[in-house]
Amino acid sequence: MSNKPNLKKQPQKKALTFFNLPWPIFCIIAAVVFGATYLGVLPKGMAGCFAFMIVLGAILGWIGDHTPIIKSYLGGGAIVCIFGSALLVFFSIIPAYNTVSAKTPDDASKSVTSIVDVVNTGVNSILKETGAKREPGKEYLYISKGPGDIPVTVTVTFDDDRAIKTVAVDAEGLPEDAAQYVKSENFTKQYEGKKGYNMFLPFGLLDLVGNIGDFFKTTGGFLDWYIAALITGSILGMNRKLLVKAAARYFPAIFGGLILAFALCMGVAALMGYPVMNALLLIALPIMGGGMGAGATPLSKIFETSSSMSAADALSVMTPAVAIGNAISIVLAGVLVKILSSDKINGHGMLMKAGHMDPKELEISPEMQAKRDKLDVKNMGIGLLVSGTFFAFGYILQGAWNALGTGITIHAYAWMIITVAVCKITNIVPESIEIACYQWFQFVMKNLTNMLLVGIGICYLEIGTVVSSFSITYLLLCLATCVGAFVGAAFIGKLVGFYPFEAGITAGLCMSNMGGTGDVAVLSSADRMELMPFAQISSRLGGAIILLLASLMLSVLAQFIVTTNPEAVEEAVPQALNVVRYGMTVMGLG
Repeated sequence: MSNKPNLKKQPQKKALTFFNLPWPIFCIIAAVVFGATYLGVLPKGMAGCFAFMIVLGAILGWIGDHTPIIKSYLGGGAIVCIFGSALLVFFSIIPAYNTVSAKTPDDASKSVTSIVDVVNTGVNSILKETGAKREPGKEYLYISKGPGDIPVTVTVTFDDDRAIKTVAVDAEGLPEDAAQYVKSENFTKQYEGKKGYNMFLPFGLLDLVGNIGDFFKTTGGFLDWYIAALITGSILGMNRKLLVKAAARYFPAIFGGLILAFALCMGVAALMGYPVMNALLLIALPIMGGGMGAGATPLSKIFETSSSMSAADALSVMTPAVAIGNAISIVLAGVLVKILSSDKINGHGMLMKAGHMDPKELEISPEMQAKRDKLDVKNMGIGLLVSGTFFAFGYILQGAWNALGTGITIHAYAWMIITVAVCKITNIVPESIEIACYQWFQFVMKNLTNMLLVGIGICYLEIGTVVSSFSITYLLLCLATCVGAFVGAAFIGKLVGFYPFEAGITAGLCMSNMGGTGDVAVLSSADRMELMPFAQISSRLGGAIILLLASLMLSVLAQFIVTTNPEAVEEAVPQALNVVRYGMTVMGLG
């Protein structure tokens, strides 16, 4: 018997890293950042926000990317970053300066308890209706009926930070003891909207949630900055042949998936008694939008611009839909590849039946890839400037469009996407600038995406709204959307010369998943990784199409969101169908 040692090399285990740093070094950094946070001395503005959000995003992202089921079906680190940070805010684990909420005293009578419930409802209603329009000093009214149908008027004012300043209550006809209690100092103090810190820290008081909100979505505008880099770099970084050569056939397949996904979602909503416009705009639309960073997040901003609801309210409903849609898309891909095995409908990796287009033709050439891989610090600056310029030009076009008085709102994101796509197709942007924008986009995406998702969770996601909106009906609406995406894309794909299965996977399920990571998961599940160039069209330009559609649809249908009037819902359905028919006509399908 030979006693020779086994000389076969064992695969080296990858070292544990966070944010591309060895874990001991990252732990030192995290200890300093969290130490400054919970001592109450973390700097305000960009410096403190960047440090805290990057560290938290790296930790939550790692957890999501290494947790079974979550990493395979629910979006991995992206979903954990969003929901994890939102839960930290919900449970007051992150330092914040909040409006003190009212609570009913234990000795209050039933009539007083009922009044308190009415006031709570009134305050919440005013907060929802005013959204970003909270003008300091202006009074906002809510009138309802209290116990015994007595009229109750709630008046709310906001301070310079647009937080609640005062709440006045006028309740007539109550029993004398309850009426006196309502007018008493004890009751009034509960509704003065006094603000307070949720924790007292050793070296000072810190409103980190407020600081991140300012940096992320108001004065800092980090969200717009990220989206500008994403749109510019992703479109300019695509192979031009992919846009020009494949678009004529591929985009009709995408629209086929969109139309049937929307129709099925609306149909199931009508059958289940769920508001049809809510299902269309808050479930189907974000699922088909290409993930969080390039999909649901800019969509929420468009919702806010249309004055239909705040970005926070929109994201709280859309985020679960995006995660569930991603999971369903991955599972469907794995199941359908086994069921739909006939050579007539399954191309076994080939998209086009006749005149086959080799996907390798549509990939980035080795020469171009080598130029991209040769990083230049100066290119980062060029990419930053060019993406900001495209973003500004989008606002110029938005202003010009609004000046025409068409009554249809098209967001600056949509105009920016159109501009960048036209520049790419016409090849008027020099190659060196395209490379610079792509390198800047890659830098932002690879380093700051988890940070972005943490910001979304802290600033936009309301856990209470998420919980209240989720139900079996909600799950069925997500399923209907993904099934409709596959079937619609497969059907139209067959008509334009594609194999139905491959068309359904790339133009359908790669629209309903969560963008880049979702593309990898769906194509891996279906064993179709060679179709990645087409999946990228779905994630990048398909998501852009959704933003364009969202601007048009919300300008017409936003008024019907969250309506309790069945007649209004019925009126909205024909208008939605008109929008769909218009899209078909534009694509030459109607």
